[in-house]
Amino acid sequence: MPNLTDEYIDLNAVVPSASVRLGVISDTHNRINRFVINALSGCNVIVHAGDIGEAGVLHHLEKICPYVFSVRGNNDNENKWPRGDLAVLATIPHALQLHFHNQTIAIIHGHQYEPVRKRHDKLRQHFHRQT
Repeated sequence: MPNLTDEYIDLNAVVPSASVRLGVISDTHNRINRFVINALSGCNVIVHAGDIGEAGVLHHLEKICPYVFSVRGNNDNENKWPRGDLAVLATIPHALQLHFHNQTIAIIHGHQYEPVRKRHDKLRQHFHRQT
């Protein structure tokens, strides 16, 4: 199993709302079109599940939603991001767990787990359900 450090966020302490409307996006590769923006408007939490491409994508999401969380994808590395965005890239975890009320949502891009045919089993091992 890959050596990943999970970032854990308690949304109960972050989001000032009794309910969460969560939007999930992935693989933007430096672009977000207006259809995606329209679909995400009204969310009070957005999660980007990797292959972001540059900090501008996250900044754009932050304009429509105050709570944006993200994980790195296989294209989110120092060789592919603009040099001026590397400080933002350094803050993005490889895995994320969001807790709200009594539920936990695990977010990971998934490329770290090979072979593909065993990926779901390996992800379940990494993010085992805690009772």
